Amino acid sequence: MEIEATLTLGLDTCGEFESHHCAFKVSDEEIDGIFERAWREGKSYGSGPKTLDDMKIYRHRSGGGVYFCDPNRHIYEALTA
Repeated sequence: MEIEATLTLGLDTCGEFESHHCAFKVSDEEIDGIFERAWREGKSYGSGPKTLDDMKIYRHRSGGGVYFCDPNRHIYEALTA
């Protein structure tokens, strides 16, 4: 008996989509690299999900973090502990 493998994609045709928030725990060295790349590419960053372009980082306990937004309005957070 032969089984045929198939793949079906259901593409959404609506004009709007939800933005999402993704957080990444990174080391101090990695966050330094993130800032360097953001500065080099002229990207804005912010201290919170509602302040995505205030060009500040946030501090929390022994760590801190930063938020970025991509062209599709997805929010990325890089944080250290």
